[in-house]
Amino acid sequence: MLEMIGKGLVIFITPTGYRQSDYCTAARYLFEGIPEFDWVENDSKIRTAVPTRQYGRTEEAVSTFDLEGLAVLIATDIQEVPVDVRFAAVAILLIETSSPAHIQGARRLSGKPPIADGTAALLATKPQKLLLAAIARPTLDDEQLRLLDNIENSSSEGPSLFELPGYDSLKEWARQIASDVDLCRRGKLAWKVLSKGVLIHGPPGVGKTFAARALAHALGMKFVETTVGEWQSKGHLGDMLSAMRACFQAVKDSRGTVLFIDELDSIGSRSNFADDTHGQYWQNVVNEFLTRLDKLPDGVLLVGATNFPNLIDPAVLRSGRI
Repeated sequence: MLEMIGKGLVIFITPTGYRQSDYCTAARYLFEGIPEFDWVENDSKIRTAVPTRQYGRTEEAVSTFDLEGLAVLIATDIQEVPVDVRFAAVAILLIETSSPAHIQGARRLSGKPPIADGTAALLATKPQKLLLAAIARPTLDDEQLRLLDNIENSSSEGPSLFELPGYDSLKEWARQIASDVDLCRRGKLAWKVLSKGVLIHGPPGVGKTFAARALAHALGMKFVETTVGEWQSKGHLGDMLSAMRACFQAVKDSRGTVLFIDELDSIGSRSNFADDTHGQYWQNVVNEFLTRLDKLPDGVLLVGATNFPNLIDPAVLRSGRI
């Protein structure tokens, strides 16, 4: 990584839920030993893709017209970076979340005793603010970990799925998933063995979106909502497929994400377009969606919703997908 600095622009993508400002500070400490980079005198060499608000200072979003002298660009999502700026970069690097070893090292540096390896592994799945709070504690036992989970879950808005009346079929699936997710977070179960997709269907107004949001609350996960129509609105086939890929790439989060996709029937069924003049278009759309399903990032649960389940391609609803 260090050898790339000075050869051109390097873009760093931070983990979801981590502050960009912390990585800016870390970059200055990391690179200040490189003679040709004086971060104190030339702060413009490192910046964020989305400008941070500072009193008395106005900063515009980065563009190809102000790349001169820029060495490091930090973003929370690659979609924050204009395509032409990405093209100008010599490297785009994903920053991983804190590892158990990082947590143990932070405790040592702050004069705290080490914690159990299993506890450190569990902390590594938490959002940055809870991770820092746990590192600051002199000790950390099972009771304090349960308190940490309560704090994390209480930050989600709205009711839990299990607090709602009805939704019996969804609740049956959710109870098993909740148990499996807990085992995954404690390192006792591999994420790849989970059932990671479910379809909610019914007429308009029955609360499909509300139920999916309540499911995310019950699991202590982030809720991300999109529709197939949003992807299609981006333009031609290539634009639509790019929007689909970007959505799936952006949902990974250290604490887990419920990705809710409404209008799932709009993906279509390949058999319905076999003799259509636009059959090749829909063939590409369905195939790309199947690829995204098979490559769901760890920690992501997919909830599809539709009023017309019979219009969805059977391969989408195959066991192991949804």
